[in-house]
Amino acid sequence: MPSLLTHHSPFARHPPPPLPDNNLRPSPDGFNRPIQPREFHDDFPFFAEAGHVIFLFFVVFFFSLELRTNNRLQKVQQEKTDAELVYLRSQINPHFLFNTLNLIYSLTIKKTDQASEAVVKLANMMRYVLYDSDKNYVLLQHEINYIKNYIELQQIRFGSGIDVVLDISGEIKPGQKIAPLIFIPFVENAFKHGVNVEENSVIKIQVQIENKSVLLTVYNRKVNATTIKEDEGGVGIANTKNRLHLLYAGKHELKVEDNDKDFSVYLKLNLYD
Repeated sequence: MPSLLTHHSPFARHPPPPLPDNNLRPSPDGFNRPIQPREFHDDFPFFAEAGHVIFLFFVVFFFSLELRTNNRLQKVQQEKTDAELVYLRSQINPHFLFNTLNLIYSLTIKKTDQASEAVVKLANMMRYVLYDSDKNYVLLQHEINYIKNYIELQQIRFGSGIDVVLDISGEIKPGQKIAPLIFIPFVENAFKHGVNVEENSVIKIQVQIENKSVLLTVYNRKVNATTIKEDEGGVGIANTKNRLHLLYAGKHELKVEDNDKDFSVYLKLNLYD
């Protein structure tokens, strides 16, 4: 018996239509061909370039800001250092003048024949203080000459009442420089605390010049001397320690030994050319 569902029957079974293939698309010749993946292209090249420029701008801006800040800090620090040096040097002159005025007074009272010699030495010292002390560095020879004049004036003042030894060794090369008046506070201190004509006063000062350094050693035996108070006669050694810290940071060695019977100083400095 023939099937009721024939090929021409509307109820005949047909295979389901093929599912669409998303990877196929009609081509101009009517056949479905695989879809080629689309290549990515930056549709906004302007924004990418602008972002790069902005990034570089901020890098340069912050670098410039940091550089200006560092320069400003260095300038402030340098101004602070210069101000401290001016202040410290300004305290040297009054201290020196107190000592020299006392010396002049003593020479005037004694009416010694050495007065004219003392005036010449004092004039050289004053010239050094007035014209060289405002510099950060002076010739080493000038500083040593100042010490010589000071000691000779003190010997004129006290005569044979004190035993003073000055020993200078080594070669002073032309152009070697040192901070002005950096040695004299230690020498003054030795005379201030180590001189009494009624006692056995001993002061030893040695300056040793090496290749690129200079060594100062000062020794004095302590005596019952009438001393000037620190706040009345200048700042002395405390002042010099501050100047050494500013001018010779990491370039000097200072040792001070203070006991009941004597006082000694060891100071080594690098020399400048």
